[in-house]
Amino acid sequence: MVVLALGKLGGRELGYHSDLDLLFLYSSAGEHGANHEYFARIAQKLISHLTLPLREGFLYRIDTRLRPSGSAGPLVVSFDALASYHGREARLWERQALLRLRPVAGDEALFERAFAQVIEPSVYRPIDRAAAAKELLSMRERIEREIADESPGRYNSKLGRGGLVDVEFAVQFLQLAHGADDPQIRSANTPQALGLLLEHGHLAAQDHAPLARGYRFLRRLESRLRIVRDRSVDRLPEGGAELLRLARRMGYSGPRAGDDLLSDYQRTAAGIRQAFLRVLGAA
Repeated sequence: MVVLALGKLGGRELGYHSDLDLLFLYSSAGEHGANHEYFARIAQKLISHLTLPLREGFLYRIDTRLRPSGSAGPLVVSFDALASYHGREARLWERQALLRLRPVAGDEALFERAFAQVIEPSVYRPIDRAAAAKELLSMRERIEREIADESPGRYNSKLGRGGLVDVEFAVQFLQLAHGADDPQIRSANTPQALGLLLEHGHLAAQDHAPLARGYRFLRRLESRLRIVRDRSVDRLPEGGAELLRLARRMGYSGPRAGDDLLSDYQRTAAGIRQAFLRVLGAA
């Protein structure tokens, strides 16, 4: 069996209170039922150890919903099941998720076989760019409407307009569009991928600048926000002492530190959103 990382762990970008997105893959060789039960017990034991509450807290939250069929699918996935699913059913957002896949424990030879025979052909295949852009924009609008829940004065630095997800979607769109013909842009790390896309001519300098600069700013903001709140949170304080404390942790000073932070956030988010729309051809 091999334990595969996705998301922030896959991209080597873990932050404070980040979940670990994991996928458990085992070889289809041998007796399927016995193999499945055996590896399921190992996966469950690992998850239990990592999430066990202690006096000091717990190590990590584990998220396994990025496996085939999500929460409705089995916790551990056989090679044959992975091949069948991604050869037939994988949706665009699942291909996006696989862009950040990497092995973190176990049988790396099994991962190499899965990547060569299943992941690479599924993820890096030709796409209809206009259709993919339309689907990503629709997905983005749905996230903003149903989850981000922004309004004037209420900002979500991850899911809101011009948030971290805008940067990640822009990068993933370009990797899906060009990764088949240009393997050198295949990086699971968002800042590194931005640099590679610029270097190889797939991202204009006028778009790289606000995306890269904005991503750094928002990740710093996310870290300090979660340190202040001591939990996984992405919504900015709406004002008062809490916003002032966050602003000071970001390096702002003076009586208007909170307002200055919000002004920089609004300007950064606007720049990210404009670049995101240009990348997807919607500006």
